[in-house]
Amino acid sequence: MLKRVVRVVAAAAMLAGVAGCSSPEASCAAVSALVPATAAPGDTIDLEVANLFSTCHDQGEGPMAPLTKVELALVSVDTSETVMATGSGEVAEDATAVVQLTIPDDATGTLSVEYDGISLGTVNVSG
Repeated sequence: MLKRVVRVVAAAAMLAGVAGCSSPEASCAAVSALVPATAAPGDTIDLEVANLFSTCHDQGEGPMAPLTKVELALVSVDTSETVMATGSGEVAEDATAVVQLTIPDDATGTLSVEYDGISLGTVNVSG
């Protein structure tokens, strides 16, 4: 009987911990972007970016505020310190933005699309 009570208490505690995650503001999602798999040198790619919040209210502190502007960098994967291009966009009320990045004419290989030093995805450049 004691084992059953312990299991029920453990299950109830687990459900209580998960219950706080049922609302849309229960956890703060990372910034994400739709990055095309391939591009050619000279192409301009449109990146749809989401979850651009300036605050993280994952404990019910109220609505999260979106950023006003976002800047992305196109970085060479081979030399992670080499920024090949940057682009920025205004952030909408729903915390999304469209950012355009132009692939440099001399770019080849894999390039990382980065926000605040974090890769949101990669694009393979050939042509």
